[in-house]
Amino acid sequence: MQLLLSFTPWVFFWILLKLHKSEPAALAGFLSILALVIWRRLKGRSFKALEFLTLCYFLFLVIMSFSTDLEQYRRWINLWSSSLLVGLALVSFIIGKPFTLPYAREMTPRENWNDWIFIHLNYVISWVWLAIFTVFLVLAIGRVSGIILPRVLDLAIMLSGIIAGLKFTLWYAQRAGIIPLKKAVQN
Repeated sequence: MQLLLSFTPWVFFWILLKLHKSEPAALAGFLSILALVIWRRLKGRSFKALEFLTLCYFLFLVIMSFSTDLEQYRRWINLWSSSLLVGLALVSFIIGKPFTLPYAREMTPRENWNDWIFIHLNYVISWVWLAIFTVFLVLAIGRVSGIILPRVLDLAIMLSGIIAGLKFTLWYAQRAGIIPLKKAVQN
């Protein structure tokens, strides 16, 4: 599923960041999103807002790592990334185009794109992702405030959130009958 692939750079980034490897985390995030964008363009797929913001964010971190000691900003990096994801979801609601919509359109016949059920489905899925991103943001605010969870628990919450979001996305889209499960898994 394309949405899963778009989160892959974040997973690499967060795992390496939890291992206290800020510069490699930024570089892994940047290289993986760059590879994903190139691969998706070669397959004729569109450039999504999530991918654009991810590419810009990781490029910013890589440039920062060359100009300063990124490790001194490590406690803020999670706050920045979580804020970016929450902001993306919120802006997508404000402009009336849930950020999951372009991914769903790649798996749905064009005649369904303006169907209210299809639009509603994407709002629900995007709200679920906003809730997940908000949990990440609350954890990041806690970290900046000095509330540090054990690394394993912090990583488990992050991975559980992404896995739960992906499972919900597949389940809800398939349940609504907009995206057949077989097609969702293939894409």
